[in-house]
Amino acid sequence: MNRHVGNTDVGKARADLIPGVSHKHRVRRDSPRANIGDVKVKSSGSPQRRETLPLSYSREGITSRTGRSRVTRSELRWSNEDRRAASSRQDELKLTSSTFALTGDSAHNQAMVHWSGQNSSVILMLTKLFDFNLNSVTESSLWRSTDYGTTYQKLNEKVGAKTILSYLYVSPNNKRKIMLLTDPEVESSLLISSDEGATYQKYRLSFYILSLLFHPEQEDWILAYSHDQKLYSSVEFGRRWQLVHERVAPNRFYWSKTGLDKEPGLIHLETIISEGQALYVTCKLQNCTEANKGKPFPGYIDPNSLVVQDEYVFVQVSTGGRPIYYVSAKREVFTPMKLPKYTLPKDLHVISTDENRVVAAVQEWNQNDTYNLYVSETGGVFYTLALENVVSSMGHEGNVMIDLYEVAGIKGMFLANKKTDNVVKTYITYNRGRDWRLLQAPTADLRGNSIRCELPYCSLHLHLHVSANPYTSGNIESKDSAPGIIVASGR
Repeated sequence: MNRHVGNTDVGKARADLIPGVSHKHRVRRDSPRANIGDVKVKSSGSPQRRETLPLSYSREGITSRTGRSRVTRSELRWSNEDRRAASSRQDELKLTSSTFALTGDSAHNQAMVHWSGQNSSVILMLTKLFDFNLNSVTESSLWRSTDYGTTYQKLNEKVGAKTILSYLYVSPNNKRKIMLLTDPEVESSLLISSDEGATYQKYRLSFYILSLLFHPEQEDWILAYSHDQKLYSSVEFGRRWQLVHERVAPNRFYWSKTGLDKEPGLIHLETIISEGQALYVTCKLQNCTEANKGKPFPGYIDPNSLVVQDEYVFVQVSTGGRPIYYVSAKREVFTPMKLPKYTLPKDLHVISTDENRVVAAVQEWNQNDTYNLYVSETGGVFYTLALENVVSSMGHEGNVMIDLYEVAGIKGMFLANKKTDNVVKTYITYNRGRDWRLLQAPTADLRGNSIRCELPYCSLHLHLHVSANPYTSGNIESKDSAPGIIVASGR
């Protein structure tokens, strides 16, 4: 099973060349990833993290969009006063910018930028020289601004002149708390700040951090996954670490959810038993012993198949070469997922688990580069077909990329690129996949030239994730804070 990955602005600071990570997501370092089917379905703000296994999921749910009213043409006419007022407002909205030279960093090819927001004028920037031949960072500089980026101060002396920094992390619950990780090939340590990066304390590490998972509520609670498959925990924002469990599957550990799990310090994780067997266990954050371990699923599961999101838990068990997908709702007993008759799945990714329903992408035995979308009833057991032949491809890291986008700020709204007779068209749904329709193209371009494009013979096509042209931008963006606004490219 595989789960969806969303990108947001918390957790790891982001920049042009470094993917952003949400505080609710797992934060991974640039290292070889586990050989599992990672899915990336772009969405904003997802629960603890989005990844993939033989089942995969995303975050925001699928609910019908209500309150859509019709606007008459007369309501859209502007009076002269309206025009003058709008013109006056446009004159007031002027973008000002400034330039600051980061002296000595002209050769650096990566940058991570963090702005605390919340009326803070502090901006942190970590610039790095990444040597692609050595596959490591060879130089780094840390810059700090206290005037919204107008000027910057170089902080290399404060963190250690010879220290090479590789990552910058921010507590999702307290933006003043900053964590910097050094390059482990030089020294394995982290630097911690509690004053928005003004001062730092260095702490040595006895292990190499591959990924971090911040607690969604407790600002000092962190899970760290090491290069040797060990899971560590800290309740002091990285100042001290304690071993939780050995032989943990990469990216298969999750924080408990308030209201569903018995205690806030519970961890869901997948442990490796053998090459083809794994176990789903739960244990306490500071006391993970054999005596207090829980085993919610009766028996072994397929490796890299545990997904815990919202009120659902998913696992996969293969029998006779055929995968069987199990789901548990509200931490109750596991039940096989019921797809329509004659459906023969070979791969399944969970896209959304919001509002007690599941949206899943299923690849059947006769499909190679497409997936079918299914929607469940309340409880996540029974599924109906929502949309066939959604385009997919393999990402650069061997992960599956499904050309589906969940719009932030409007629940139940998805965009998908569907292939029909080798032609790809973009479809939209406002009600969690129950109804789909083609996108209406605009009536004029930016120059005011009219566009003749009438449905169903002609429609607007958007680049979501998968593009036949590798040089075509596939970025599409939406925000919870700006519902209804989507920025995308297409034709």
